[in-house]
Amino acid sequence: MTVLSRFSDWLFSAIKVLLFAIILVMTIAGFLQVATRYLLSTPLPWSEELTRYLFVWLTFFGSAAAVKKKAHINMELMLDKLPPTGKKIIQLIADAAFLGLSIFITVYGLKLSIQNWTQKSDAMGIPMTLPYLAIPIGGFIMAFFIFEIMLSRVAKQHN
Repeated sequence: MTVLSRFSDWLFSAIKVLLFAIILVMTIAGFLQVATRYLLSTPLPWSEELTRYLFVWLTFFGSAAAVKKKAHINMELMLDKLPPTGKKIIQLIADAAFLGLSIFITVYGLKLSIQNWTQKSDAMGIPMTLPYLAIPIGGFIMAFFIFEIMLSRVAKQHN
């Protein structure tokens, strides 16, 4: 097992823990929102906003985890009809396109995060950079995982 794959496995484990924590906090915040609204007739001003921002993080970390597990949609039915060489070429092209998209998401997500540095959220008053950072961080992790997949496919072809 290479250093890259060990780091990748560690990162995936950390993402799974973060996903669990995000879902737990979202559930608690949602429960508190409903409870205070119906029991106290006074909804919490921050819980809905927190849930919304955590959902953004959940989406990007979940997408990165799906990349690692190769769980995103692909065209296996069409790929299976190709000869092995054609299948490898198409997979490499698709991986390269996905890598390019992940890099694009990372770069423009970072620009968006920087642009919103001074803007504050309405209810919690946190810098809007914090929710927007999910975009470049998630994009970078997706790019890392797809790069690892590409390297393993190329290494497998040479063996």
